[in-house]
Amino acid sequence: MALSLGNTGAQILLTTTTNPLLTTGTGQNFLFLKVNAANTDASAHTVTAYMVPAGGSVATSNIILEPFNVAANSNAVLPLSGQTISNGAAIYMKCSTTGVMNASIAYASI
Repeated sequence: MALSLGNTGAQILLTTTTNPLLTTGTGQNFLFLKVNAANTDASAHTVTAYMVPAGGSVATSNIILEPFNVAANSNAVLPLSGQTISNGAAIYMKCSTTGVMNASIAYASI
């Protein structure tokens, strides 16, 4: 199987509600290369990430990144490189404030 690269495309605007950023299909495996968060606000905010298994739901037991502080008007590479998801699992994220944080994921299909 050949290695192929992908990303979530444009930055995805986060809200205070957990929303999916990336979902795998059955038989798919993704390795995170870089997960980025861009805070566009003049205040610091936090971002939280969840890895939800196929058929599952967002829960504290699925947190893979505890609230991570992103400084005002800055970009941060989130410490998720090397994480993998597969077989219908999804990555969900949320921000402490709606409309001020964008996120993107660069990944390899393995």
